[in-house]
Amino acid sequence: MQKNTESPAVLFLTHSGQLGGAEISLIDLVTPYSKNGTCVVFQSGPLADRLRSATGITVQQLDVDLSYIHRESEPATLATSTYDVLKLSAKLGRLAKDFDLIYANTLKASVIGSLAGLWSGRPVIIHLRDILSYQHFSHINRIVFTLTARYLASAVVANSHATIKAYLVAGGHSSKVRVIYPGFDHLRFTRTNKDTIENLRQDLGIPENAVIIGCFSRISRWKGQDVLMKAFAQQHPTTMLLLVGAPLFGENEFLGELELLSHQLQISDRVIFAGFKDNPEALLSMCDIVVHPSSSPEPFGRAVVEAQLSGKLVIGTDMGGIREIIEHGKTGLLVPIGDIQALSTTLTSVLADSKIRIEIGLAARAFASEQFSLSAAHEATRLLISDVLRGR
Repeated sequence: MQKNTESPAVLFLTHSGQLGGAEISLIDLVTPYSKNGTCVVFQSGPLADRLRSATGITVQQLDVDLSYIHRESEPATLATSTYDVLKLSAKLGRLAKDFDLIYANTLKASVIGSLAGLWSGRPVIIHLRDILSYQHFSHINRIVFTLTARYLASAVVANSHATIKAYLVAGGHSSKVRVIYPGFDHLRFTRTNKDTIENLRQDLGIPENAVIIGCFSRISRWKGQDVLMKAFAQQHPTTMLLLVGAPLFGENEFLGELELLSHQLQISDRVIFAGFKDNPEALLSMCDIVVHPSSSPEPFGRAVVEAQLSGKLVIGTDMGGIREIIEHGKTGLLVPIGDIQALSTTLTSVLADSKIRIEIGLAARAFASEQFSLSAAHEATRLLISDVLRGR
């Protein structure tokens, strides 16, 4: 098959069918390739329908159960998965022969997609969206991924410099890597009207005079919602805490712990568990402050950018990709990771100062609109794919 560098046929691969940050970013990513491209989703979930409706791209959903292969998998588990991995990669390799290039969106898809590249003779681009640290990945998983990226991939895209740094520390090679920040349609976050916000407040039972602190993240232990709740418990009784997100990957136990914690801290009447929201724009507009309290380094921080585009002051933890989004005192505020008292003190300060909330919120919106535009991400991806197909 002759490579088409002007309008390439791209085979996108992603393992999860749920709507997490990596999957939402994929929806934006595939849009320019919807005419000639196809996206293969390994597992069932809402992602396949969302891809079809939002982009028009052809989607194949395989319903393959690879859940037993996870981030903490040890050598024995990976050994027993060899047959399933090879079988799936061979199937995808046959499919890939009708395309110019394979683009793997997640770590699991990267290993399988790279093997499919061997079967088909097609170049592979890996999109790295995770911090490859020992806190999140077993030693063998880090070895498998870095060897795959070094020897089988044509290029590795990282969503931040923090992600690249962790990849290199884990043994990755710098020659194939480049950063492409996720892109956002900033206009989505400027369309919510006041009536919608007021109706939403009433539906959620939020008093008219309440000040709202929002947290937009999947419910997970390393996302730090427990730290935020403990800091929030020290705030004025007129404040409300809005937790938007749901547990995705076997983390329901932590949601129960958070609900119990709200009762132990005697704040259950001021904490709203809103669940997952596909389009959080109205909820963001309703908030006075947004907090992103991750207790481990974030590879990027999609929710932080969305809050900035909504003109909100964001308080984030001072590690990982968040440092590339928030400049302390200018486009947001940073607090030490896991420091409940520092977060509480910062909250108290900004809750009492509406002027600083507005000033930083406006600066954050201007920064995010320029730094994380969808058009820039599309152009950077187009150039990368063109370079790979030309063998550069």
